Amino acid sequence: MGFGLVGWKYAADLLLHSLSGSGTDLHYSSSSELAQAIVAAPQTIEVVNKFRVSGKKNDSVGVKFPDGDLHYAINNATLYLSRNASNKVVGTLYDYYDYEYEPRFGVTSMLVNEAYDLQQSGYLYTYNVYVDLQFE
Repeated sequence: MGFGLVGWKYAADLLLHSLSGSGTDLHYSSSSELAQAIVAAPQTIEVVNKFRVSGKKNDSVGVKFPDGDLHYAINNATLYLSRNASNKVVGTLYDYYDYEYEPRFGVTSMLVNEAYDLQQSGYLYTYNVYVDLQFE
């Protein structure tokens, strides 16, 4: 797969699942590599820090990853945050996995647009992605 060739493991894994033809949802535990990458991303850290100082018990926030593996794997996701009984922040990232046409040029955009065409033709399946997250 093209995403794997550029070193984007998560984008490649989710694309392969989309090609499997099942359309079944994916759920990742907080100990998964994907969860750890999301927790460490600057965009996630910023959102979680704002939640911590807000004093809210629960919140849902849109999160975007501007480039790289997380961008092509789960961009435009929703992060559901809450505080557990010991006031520790936990969450679930939710994304609807599908492709949108990308009006940019380059190898990656070419791959995304090819995937978009395959999706429109019924060869790629859309599905939901859930990633459990725990924050220190």
